[in-house]
Amino acid sequence: MIISKKGISFVIILLAILIFSFLIFWITYLIESKRKEKRFFNEAQNFEKQGNFEKAIEYYDKVLKQNPAHLQALNNKAALLSWQEKYEDALAVYDKIIAISADNFDAWSNKALILFSLDKYEEAVMSFINALKLKEDWALGWANLGFCLLELNLYNEALTAFEKATALDKNLAEAWYGKGETLFEKKDYEKALQAFEKVLQLKPDFAEAHTGKGNCLLELGKYEEALKSFKKSLKLDPEYILALIGKGRAQLKLGRITAARRTFDKALELDEDNSDIWIYKAELLEKVGRHDDAQKALNKAKELEEISSEKENTTQ
Repeated sequence: MIISKKGISFVIILLAILIFSFLIFWITYLIESKRKEKRFFNEAQNFEKQGNFEKAIEYYDKVLKQNPAHLQALNNKAALLSWQEKYEDALAVYDKIIAISADNFDAWSNKALILFSLDKYEEAVMSFINALKLKEDWALGWANLGFCLLELNLYNEALTAFEKATALDKNLAEAWYGKGETLFEKKDYEKALQAFEKVLQLKPDFAEAHTGKGNCLLELGKYEEALKSFKKSLKLDPEYILALIGKGRAQLKLGRITAARRTFDKALELDEDNSDIWIYKAELLEKVGRHDDAQKALNKAKELEEISSEKENTTQ
């Protein structure tokens, strides 16, 4: 079958019309899709400003239906989920952002902070490292990395991270505090004391730092000074358990048995499942010759430690 030139021309014209119509349709679709995307995004932001986070998330999802790679919508949605304490959902969104944009600092840093808050320290370490590769001068990131490493008992690595943080920001009290905690765990009490004193120069109302200082003084045999530090901590936070334990220990070392007993009893009123308090109370009871009661306190401490260990094994 032979097609005439006129027939060929007709086919070409028809194809051109079809292609042109398709292009018009596709361009119209894209324009309308972008309009919807922009409208939904604006609606989501309005709901967010009004504090209606559920509705905001609903409209961010509408944006993402139009454009699954809309980074701002993904980031805003993740932030709202975090605010609502829906951390696992937020982590899933940050993973989507990272899959789209592997060098997204905000996604890595926010993911790291959520993992840290969930006590998922090993995963948090990896996320902090990825974030710090993108922003090496993030002092707070180095400090938070240090706290993760401290929780994992990686004291040398933690100390390196805290020192990096203080080198970047010498006024970052949290980094000095982490350094003090790490040095204390390494039993370098003099240097730990210096770090806690630096914290208190920067932030005098840092209750935990007063307690850290007190613990160092306690280990150095300076019991009266230690007691003063614990009292300062408790003035800032009357129910701070670690400060109460430290105060009781200092009183016990100074031979103030009655005062120490009152302190440990108050601590137990606040946290009767704290095995450390029972251990120090047993020490006090032993000191006054109440051997049977001391043994009961030790048994209670052992029972609580076993329960705590079982819970940790269950969650791993």
